[in-house]
Amino acid sequence: TKGPVALDELTEVYSHPEALEQCYGYLSGHPHLTVREYSDTADAVRMVKASDDHTVAAIAGSHAAEMYGMHVAWENISDNPYNT
Repeated sequence: TKGPVALDELTEVYSHPEALEQCYGYLSGHPHLTVREYSDTADAVRMVKASDDHTVAAIAGSHAAEMYGMHVAWENISDNPYNT
């Protein structure tokens, strides 16, 4: 499994458009990140795992990280604390 990567090492983040919108405040605070839409949050995690590029990340629920054996680097980045 990929271990944690420092936020400043990341260049791109992938997720479903709705999840990206729910994390707008967090993402806008990190203008070095290029935001990329993906069809599904869990599928974005799968794609990141399959990638050899350690500068990409996905936004998804922790269940997706568990499903694909990935590390959760940051939690509770949604603008609304009730989003999961």
